[in-house]
Amino acid sequence: MVLITFVDIVIMITIKCCLVAVQTEQYSKLVFEDLNRDPCDDLKYVTVVMLPNWDYKDTLKIGDTGYLQFESVKAGETQWYNREIQDFAVYKFNANYFINFIKHKEINNMKEFKFD
Repeated sequence: MVLITFVDIVIMITIKCCLVAVQTEQYSKLVFEDLNRDPCDDLKYVTVVMLPNWDYKDTLKIGDTGYLQFESVKAGETQWYNREIQDFAVYKFNANYFINFIKHKEINNMKEFKFD
């Protein structure tokens, strides 16, 4: 008999957003406003958790706009690989986990084009 185990597929989500609040602790929490949602939409704001061992090189400031990449996990269902036990473990809490933030940069800030 062969036992096949399927690991839940974690989907990476990307939204265009603006950072509106930060709570810095061991597990930092960041709140982003989704710029593509209506003001009264229940999903207008997304809170993500940045794990203490996450190596994000850039500094995030309130008002930064760009593209947030995160993954949403379900406690008791979604799995992650635990290097200490060298096996998969399930997440203990429902959460959105920070993956990356790519700051928006103006492609062209010329005010006028001249043709000769």
